Amino acid sequence: MGKNVAGPALKSGPARLTRRGNLMIDETTKNMQELHAEFAGEVLRLANRTPQPTAHLKARSLAKRKAVFQPVPLTTATQIVTPAIVWDWPTATSGSLNFEQIQLSDMMPQSMTAGDEYATSSDSYSGNYRAFLECIDVDKFPASSILENAKEMIKKPTGSPSSSQCKEGWTMVRKAGIFRWTPIWSLSDTAQHWTSKVKSGVISNAGSFSLNLRQHTNPIVGVRENKRETIKQPDFKKVTISAEAWGQIIISPGAWYNSSLVKLGKPCVKDPDVFFGENGLLRGRVASFLVAYKPQFDFLHPAMDQFENTMKQLEGTKLHALGVPVEVDQDASINPAEPAVKLSNTDESPVIIAVVLE
Repeated sequence: MGKNVAGPALKSGPARLTRRGNLMIDETTKNMQELHAEFAGEVLRLANRTPQPTAHLKARSLAKRKAVFQPVPLTTATQIVTPAIVWDWPTATSGSLNFEQIQLSDMMPQSMTAGDEYATSSDSYSGNYRAFLECIDVDKFPASSILENAKEMIKKPTGSPSSSQCKEGWTMVRKAGIFRWTPIWSLSDTAQHWTSKVKSGVISNAGSFSLNLRQHTNPIVGVRENKRETIKQPDFKKVTISAEAWGQIIISPGAWYNSSLVKLGKPCVKDPDVFFGENGLLRGRVASFLVAYKPQFDFLHPAMDQFENTMKQLEGTKLHALGVPVEVDQDASINPAEPAVKLSNTDESPVIIAVVLE
């Protein structure tokens, strides 16, 4: 199963007509947010590149090659997932979905600010959509039958999930051993299929980029029993991030959702800003997530004479680099002129390192 220690449990019930706010942050956190914003922007750029096909695929049409990715605008807010989520979710079976897929798809983020660390709130997009439908003035709406049908579609099915037939647009999710009803969310690809395309060369967009690190960023953290630990480390000046492949997976709502009705209903609610304003309840859902296959981080060390001491600090500790679970590459060659701490994720499963909000 996917491993993610961040985010509250999926909650049901009516949507709260409140919105997320930003907390005051110190300079270190501000530096990390700015770094995350740069990191997220570069990852999105790499994920949206047209994959470079191998020789036997050159005859494929441009349309087919472009279909591998469905990029969204670079102006969309992108947030880093810390810690990263191992994307090893099993392929959905008929009548049920993976809990982590539903949590990432339906739960709203606490913040809509680009560069913030992604964290889920207690709001769900489906719940906020249900609240929006209830706020539409029926007398003003041009097609009452469409509205009533939409309200019916978003209603939770009656009966027990384990013994009742699934309603259109709905499915089951298993949480803590109990099946619950949940609105369907679909992905543009599965973990197994995407990884197989990487291994077979259908997706071949390996790439790297470098970021200048700000003072006191501390981009490497230890993890013990799902809690972060401070690791003594120098002020790294730069990090080069590379991966064998990058991808963007699109998240789409199921038949319970009517996008046209959202547009038609906007003028028919008393206060549209509650739903469509800067911090509106229908703004900021996770529209896609960005994955990396075997990412590696090369942190440029500021002083060779302190390099060995830094490596000792990293020994025997579970590490995350910018939220990605990594291990020290003990066999890496060291350039005395530019010593670098090399940290790699060698797992065969890709990791979700960022989400794109819309």
